[in-house]
Amino acid sequence: MHDKTELLRGDHATISIIFRNLTGQNPVSPGYMEMMNKELGITIDPSKLWIGKQT
Repeated sequence: MHDKTELLRGDHATISIIFRNLTGQNPVSPGYMEMMNKELGITIDPSKLWIGKQT
């Protein structure tokens, strides 16, 4: 997270980056999902994540 603003912006590019991080598609961010699980206090299931088409 860059200055903790990524989740707040909500634009397609940012959401795509977060999606790739959570699903392990971004090798630059290993451990991102584990960090987010800990920070948010929830369990994220990558198999249930999807991203819609950009409008």
